[in-house]
Amino acid sequence: MLAWVSENWSSGIGAVIDLGSFLGGSTAHLAYGLNRSQPGRIVHAFDQFTIGDEWKQAFLYDRGYPELIGNDMLALFKQFVEKFGDVVTHRGQIEDAEWTEGPIEILFVDICKSWEATRHVMRQFYPSLLPNESLVIHQDFQHFQQPWVVATTQYLKDYLRLVSYTEENSAIFLCTRSLSPEIVERAIYNTRDIQVVFRLLQQAHDQFPYARQREAMWQHIVALERHPNAQNTWDLNI
Repeated sequence: MLAWVSENWSSGIGAVIDLGSFLGGSTAHLAYGLNRSQPGRIVHAFDQFTIGDEWKQAFLYDRGYPELIGNDMLALFKQFVEKFGDVVTHRGQIEDAEWTEGPIEILFVDICKSWEATRHVMRQFYPSLLPNESLVIHQDFQHFQQPWVVATTQYLKDYLRLVSYTEENSAIFLCTRSLSPEIVERAIYNTRDIQVVFRLLQQAHDQFPYARQREAMWQHIVALERHPNAQNTWDLNI
């Protein structure tokens, strides 16, 4: 999906951004597609570029990577993605990230693991989206531990129109109207009300024609009902 979108959708009118690159799987696919259609174009990758010891076996060693001393994986990330295209890294906590480099054409989001992170992404990146030009791809839209992604996107349905989705996890939105800072702040303010959030989750559920996606939306509702004060992904379970 990411390779196809970056190759076939991007026209060069704005930046291509990967929020939450981790080891670089999403970055590599975005860079690969972009390099096929527009060699020399850059993918902007945002992450801390670190890995906890508990994840090394599953994400590194089981996949053939050599032993990594320490937790810094920036060099490994660069080694992995450099063969696919040009990438600029932005290192740090997402809550500290800033975007001042102009319009955004493709925004892939896999970093909204909390209400705070989601609100920061909305404030920093949404105002740079271009009407009828920009795509926002939410990796975790169908994952029950991300109700804030569904609620805020559904609240902005007149600005972010659902245009496609994968069988699991991801959904793609087209920006149809400019998202000014004032509109973003209104969305943030109104989704602080838990009852509003539940109504938005129900609306998101009802928009899908297929059982698999409706079940994913229902799982958001169930998880939040069990943990209505949850602020982070790890606070939620079903």
